[in-house]
Amino acid sequence: MTNNCSHRTRGAIVLCLATLAGCGSAPNSPAAAAPVVEADSEFLTSSDNWFRPVEARTGPDGALWIVDMYRYVIEHSRWIPQNLQDELDVLIRMSQTFTEFARLPAPHLQECDPRAVAAGALSLYQPRIAESGVRATLDDREAPASMRADPEQLGRALKNVIQNALDAMDGAAGAALEIAVLGDGAGKTVFRVRDTGPGFPPEVLGRAFEPYVTTRRDRGGTGLGLAIARRIVSEHGGSITAGNVAGGGAVITITV
Repeated sequence: MTNNCSHRTRGAIVLCLATLAGCGSAPNSPAAAAPVVEADSEFLTSSDNWFRPVEARTGPDGALWIVDMYRYVIEHSRWIPQNLQDELDVLIRMSQTFTEFARLPAPHLQECDPRAVAAGALSLYQPRIAESGVRATLDDREAPASMRADPEQLGRALKNVIQNALDAMDGAAGAALEIAVLGDGAGKTVFRVRDTGPGFPPEVLGRAFEPYVTTRRDRGGTGLGLAIARRIVSEHGGSITAGNVAGGGAVITITV
């Protein structure tokens, strides 16, 4: 009996995330109608919403262990097909972005180095930049030595802007990312991020910082990255603008 139980459930890795991924078969669909010979498959499925796949194993101490296959799949993602992993990554990223947008705390203002803020934001994307062949430069020669801001939140705003630029240039040959940090002559600090992508479409340019506005929805875009950046900058009493560059590309300017 033990062996039979193990055989019937040993692969019940199955479909723990099938409903989320939209790949489960409805009971009346052709796929569900076809009889399943369990001996021919190590996967066990059920149309019962309360079904919880488990596996019986012999533990190191010789005792019988009952393994929760839901957790086993999540903690050992090799069992999840790559296309489902990609979809789950999108869902996780969307969830994190929605949470960040909804729970953004008030900035904790302090004296900080704007050069370090910009360098830290750019460093997060260095592996992606190196892999994609983007030429990235940071010019902080005219940056003020200090500014009053929340370095973590301001860095988050810059990261979102940089990610938006890299997404816009994804796969483009000769792509370049230029970041400049300088003073505005009136005691404020300016962060300027310029890319060589296609620029903002006319119908998007005026709404670039509105929540849920995106040109990448089919590739996992949430339309919240720039909205979060604007909210952070506004909480600092600053401004953020977007524009297109003659000859191609876009530029986003943060002034705090």
